[in-house]
Amino acid sequence: MAADLSVPGLSDIFVIGDVACAIGADGKPLAGVAPVAKQQGQYVAQLLKARAAGKTLPPFRYRDFGALATIGRKRAVAEIGDLKLRGLIAWLIWSFAHIFYLIGFATVCSSQ
Repeated sequence: MAADLSVPGLSDIFVIGDVACAIGADGKPLAGVAPVAKQQGQYVAQLLKARAAGKTLPPFRYRDFGALATIGRKRAVAEIGDLKLRGLIAWLIWSFAHIFYLIGFATVCSSQ
């Protein structure tokens, strides 16, 4: 896979999500998880817009914003950079993030 997520030799065909084998900044393959796929999809959309305007974009680069997971009633784990949390505080952060994306505030904020 090319640095712009296209298939080598087929610059108009892209591979994203679980079937992609994109390499991260650390030289290791990126995980087949939703945050990676979302960023890849956004990148390809921007790339197609740029190409239509006769412009180019730098290669795809994944940005790790951390991980959140609920593990029970009012319990969760959170890993954001070097910060690692668990229990109620992690659950509150997970709840806020979940509601933020569920309601669609993220879409509203990113389109402005």
